[in-house]
Amino acid sequence: MDPPSRETSAPSRSGPPEAGPAAGGGDPSPDGRHSRRDAGRGEPAPEVSTQDSSPSTEDARFAINHFATWIGNADTKAGLLAAATTVLAGALVGQRSAVVATLARPTGWQVVALVALALSAVGVVVTTLFLIRAVAPHVRQDGFSRYSWPTVADADLTALLAGQREDDRREAWLSALTLARIVRRKYANLRCAFATWLVGVAGLTVWLVVVP
Repeated sequence: MDPPSRETSAPSRSGPPEAGPAAGGGDPSPDGRHSRRDAGRGEPAPEVSTQDSSPSTEDARFAINHFATWIGNADTKAGLLAAATTVLAGALVGQRSAVVATLARPTGWQVVALVALALSAVGVVVTTLFLIRAVAPHVRQDGFSRYSWPTVADADLTALLAGQREDDRREAWLSALTLARIVRRKYANLRCAFATWLVGVAGLTVWLVVVP
């Protein structure tokens, strides 16, 4: 029989695999700084909100534009009524010779016609006064507002640039309030002017009917 072999098998060196870049995706750096840095790159950056939280002035701007349109309409109506008043005044002046003849020997109805014609003349004068009040420019602003030209014209550039965003809404509505009051004043005078113009037309009509 052959003697037992003295060769001994070499101890197995199989063990846990060494950690490396291919095995675990680790970083060869001893302190692992690059690994932590690479891991941090995958995290999304925090979003910074850029939304403006200041009060909006869109409603006040809409009111300003709307009231400015009404002011333009009032001025247009005042121009048309002024033209009609001019025609009425011309018609009254054209009755001058008839008035002189009637004043020589007035009868009962002619006296009524003369009174009506006098009321017509007064109506023309009062209508003109109301029209002047309706179209008279309003150059006073109640309080400071960068949306109103009277205060902007009197302010310096430093004061205009120093305004805060929180003041915009208050100043915008302040200008809208001023425009609303201007519209109210214009249309109040226009209504009175139209009423007195109708009185003038009625008086001239009575005169023309009684004294042809």
